[in-house]
Amino acid sequence: MTVAARFCLPPTRLTTSPSFSLILLTMPDLETKRRSLEYLRKRGYSGVVAATSYFPEEDEVLSQAGVNLLFNSFIEAGARLARLGTHVLAGLGPLPEAEA
Repeated sequence: MTVAARFCLPPTRLTTSPSFSLILLTMPDLETKRRSLEYLRKRGYSGVVAATSYFPEEDEVLSQAGVNLLFNSFIEAGARLARLGTHVLAGLGPLPEAEA
């Protein structure tokens, strides 16, 4: 599997390479993510597209646009912080690295 992070590949390489099975859309702007997904699908990309969302309202827009996996940064961070907090309150200290 090829991993492309923090750099751009030419559009033809991106959409014709069989080694891309997952693309992550992590830009902060919702419209940029939506248009990027639209572009990928028009170019024939049929792999999995995952995206970050920052507000619950974005989830519906991204789902309808065809995103396969959504990760809401604030919800996930809040859930993890709650898990860590309850662990500490129970007198168990910090979570082991594998569970953090």
